[in-house]
Amino acid sequence: VAPVLEAGLGERYKSDPRYADLIKANPQFLGKKTGKGFYTYDHKGKQGSLNHELVSKLNSLVKSKSNASKNAIKDRCVMVMLNEACMILEEKMVAEPQDLDLAMVMGTGFAPFTGGLLSYADFRGIPAVVKRMEWLSKRCGPRFKPHSTLVQMAKEGTRFFPDRPDPKKVRQIPIKECPRSKL
Repeated sequence: VAPVLEAGLGERYKSDPRYADLIKANPQFLGKKTGKGFYTYDHKGKQGSLNHELVSKLNSLVKSKSNASKNAIKDRCVMVMLNEACMILEEKMVAEPQDLDLAMVMGTGFAPFTGGLLSYADFRGIPAVVKRMEWLSKRCGPRFKPHSTLVQMAKEGTRFFPDRPDPKKVRQIPIKECPRSKL
């Protein structure tokens, strides 16, 4: 997948060449095609367990274990997707932000309870997203530099879904206050 993304999207999707070298040296790790990749697969292509042979080889490429938190790892994945989402909107590849959110939920498995990638950004707050991306950009490289759309939205205080209730202003109702059914 990485070479396809890099070929289509350029430098911002450049993968570490060590991984390409690993696959070249181990052509048996092509996923369903060869019966094993990150996971093992049976003869019908049904996913099995984690492929510990590949994990061992990947671990040998890593110089030191990261002490990054789960949230930091999640942010590194999500923030890059947000930049791509802004480019998709800018290039008018989708008509509306909700189209992109639906595609993310249905196509990539983005957590449905979040409402989608752009709804998630609104929930976190666009200024907070921009601040986090700027922090990541300084520490992890320019691919995390926030897209100009996000920077502008943060300055103007706008959201992707301005007609929806602002999640930061919605009052949280404690469970004890929730009405009980009389059934």
